[in-house]
Amino acid sequence: MSELRVGIIGCGGIAQAAHLPHWAALDGAKIVAVADVVEDTARKTAEQYGAEAWYTDFHELTARDDIDAVSVTTPPKWHAPVAVAAAEAGKQVLVEKPMARTVAECNAMIAAAKKAGVVLMVTHHDRFSPMNNKVKQLLDDGLIGQPYEISNVGGMYHMVGAPWFYDKDVAGGGAGMDIVIYTAYMWLYWFGPVKSVYALTDTFVKNHPIFDWPTDNDEDAIVTATPETTVEDSLAMMLRFENGAVGVIYCSWVSPTGHGHQEILGSDGLIVLQGKGDGPQIYLKADAGGMTKGWNSLTADEGGNIYFDRIAHFVDCIQNGTEPITPGEEGRDAVQLIEAAYRSAKEGKPIELPLS
Repeated sequence: MSELRVGIIGCGGIAQAAHLPHWAALDGAKIVAVADVVEDTARKTAEQYGAEAWYTDFHELTARDDIDAVSVTTPPKWHAPVAVAAAEAGKQVLVEKPMARTVAECNAMIAAAKKAGVVLMVTHHDRFSPMNNKVKQLLDDGLIGQPYEISNVGGMYHMVGAPWFYDKDVAGGGAGMDIVIYTAYMWLYWFGPVKSVYALTDTFVKNHPIFDWPTDNDEDAIVTATPETTVEDSLAMMLRFENGAVGVIYCSWVSPTGHGHQEILGSDGLIVLQGKGDGPQIYLKADAGGMTKGWNSLTADEGGNIYFDRIAHFVDCIQNGTEPITPGEEGRDAVQLIEAAYRSAKEGKPIELPLS
């Protein structure tokens, strides 16, 4: 394949920030067509990136014989319908996180891709971080011994320009599907399968504001609407992994603390990954792995761009017939943790995995 011809389905914020510019910068790929339900957005995006055509109906894009692959960057409600249609049309599929709203939708996407023999990859960019991969290696090497617990407590102010984030039917969930899904994916990568989930959800702000930014300064943001919030803005989860370890997550859209402060405790040491402040550190009870007893700083080559790297990896998988490192099955497993959390919060009891 001399040149990969690509269609972008959904031209909103995530496409503009994390897909379109990287597709445009990638040698051997060409943005051929784009689709968005907002006609003006589709047209302007096509003009900006030199696409041959734009559509308001994604079916017209997937029906083109000259498109090899698509990026699915719609809101979550349409991830499954678009991905299934694209796979059935023989297109390779790259889909934004969360993979879909439910495990059932994820399974439909996986089945369609397998039947068509196309690649299905989920854009969990944290998997492309050298530091995250270094942590995985340290755990696999047993540097901190038997894992006991892993925690991530924090949040972030949520300032968005799209009402769908607060609509459960469209988004599938709130802080869980928006932010905690990243943590869920990485913890499954680091620690392996989860046996059970117990969770609590809250919606502290009943009408989250929608913002417009006339400048690049958040302080100048203008509130344009305050729709009813039908998703959780705060989520607490306790996980029991099959390896015996416990995981604790708390994330809130209404907290300024910053999501990402993680601690991984084992029998022989502790890994601390800071969301803000000092860099990653590891505490060891004894000299090991070229590090000394006590606190050591962790470093990894973070010189690349993980958003570009994941798209380049997707293309490489297509060209070489290899499996992506973030396949549909793993995207589904992360969605399963969030879906189990919602079920637990609703039923007031721990939920065993896998979900029936």
